[in-house]
Amino acid sequence: MREAAFAYLNQNPLLYSGMLEPIRRGTAVLLSAQEGGVLLREERSGAYMLAADTPELGKALVQRIPECGLVVVHQEYLVQAVKERFEFGTVLSCHQAVYSAQKPPRIGAELEFRALTEDDLPAVCAQYRLLAEEDIRERVQSGAIFGGYQKETLVGFVGEHPEGSIGMLEVLPSYRRQGYGAALEAFQIGRMLERGRVPYAQIIKGNENSLRLHRKLGFEISESLLYWLF
Repeated sequence: MREAAFAYLNQNPLLYSGMLEPIRRGTAVLLSAQEGGVLLREERSGAYMLAADTPELGKALVQRIPECGLVVVHQEYLVQAVKERFEFGTVLSCHQAVYSAQKPPRIGAELEFRALTEDDLPAVCAQYRLLAEEDIRERVQSGAIFGGYQKETLVGFVGEHPEGSIGMLEVLPSYRRQGYGAALEAFQIGRMLERGRVPYAQIIKGNENSLRLHRKLGFEISESLLYWLF
């Protein structure tokens, strides 16, 4: 099944990098892998991930997903099928961004980086509102969020979501437009490359600042969208 999954997903590795990486890391449970589609469960996040070439196959695979709180699909025609099955209220449409170079980008802004602790939780929660406080706490406790410091002053932070994507990139308001966002992202790219990972991020549709930043850093951006439902 693993070989079948790679054969299908590697037809579009840019769009499907968020499924390929969990398989490579060993955090994916493959539920179906065939010529026309793949369904898996990513163990760290609990997310079900689905790609299918036809609405018919996609809907059939949706029916194989048990009760859950998080699903990502890679074709727009599957959004309604998932919403009808689970009555999710939120859909995030995202571009996939993948960094394929072997070395991180060179960035002029210099920062000191270190893992954040629970003492930093209020500062993170005040800036980042896409996750609940308990989810941010889990990421901090896992050592997955790093702060960038300028002379011992926290200027921003960046992290890794449970399923493996780069995210939670925030620069504190007083320090924006000084190149710190690029420095934080470049640091995270380097961390992932050191671990033999393919750095990738998912950028919410319409976030032009993030799209510009990732293009500047050398990411390839998918034209097609993927959709997180919860």
